[in-house]
Amino acid sequence: MDITLISTIYSLEPVMASITHLSPKKLVLLREEDAPDKKMKAESMLQETVVKVIDVEARITSIYDVVQIAKDTVEVIVKRSCKWT
Repeated sequence: MDITLISTIYSLEPVMASITHLSPKKLVLLREEDAPDKKMKAESMLQETVVKVIDVEARITSIYDVVQIAKDTVEVIVKRSCKWT
């Protein structure tokens, strides 16, 4: 079964640890539109390194609105589950 990791991003280390532990085939990063430099650098580093091994997709969400994050997460899951059937 292909694993898709859906994660918010603040720094590189937790996402890299999750990638190492779970070995996903796809990574979906949820972040706000005008992300701080630290988040953008972490996303850029992921794009430069792990994209050679797994698919990486960035999705814009409202990082402080938990309901919106949940909606965006469900949207990713539904989109991905439609590909499985």
